[in-house]
Amino acid sequence: MPTSARLQQIEEQLRADPDDEFLRYARAMEYVSLGGDAAAVGHLRDLIALKADAPYLPAFLMCGQALMRLDKEKEAAEVLRARLRMGVKTYVAKIDGRVVGTWRRVTGKNAIAFRTTLRRALDAREQAALDAAVRRYERFMGVPVDLARDAVGR
Repeated sequence: MPTSARLQQIEEQLRADPDDEFLRYARAMEYVSLGGDAAAVGHLRDLIALKADAPYLPAFLMCGQALMRLDKEKEAAEVLRARLRMGVKTYVAKIDGRVVGTWRRVTGKNAIAFRTTLRRALDAREQAALDAAVRRYERFMGVPVDLARDAVGR
């Protein structure tokens, strides 16, 4: 099984907090980057099952993609269909290529809301970039956009 210094660091952090969804996802993604799709699929399935009532949604897509690379198209389709049946679209929030949380869009008749759940607070530069992106989207859509933030952390 492939390994790296980053994977060892993630595993060490997971020993301290085994239910941390972000760390579990990071571990799976590190296996993907090391060419260990089979190991990644196992970890992603575990992550999905961790909270069956509110699973970590990005894990479905990554699991499906890894299964496709392993030529397991039927399994990939099952995983992706399971995600689609869940309805709400939640997306990974990244800054400088690193996962920092999730976001989702909620549309109403006369407004749109973006709800973010971030693992850490944004610095001033990151916050300004996020605010500018929301304003651009607001102008593009022609309706008000509200940015709601859930508590930082777990």
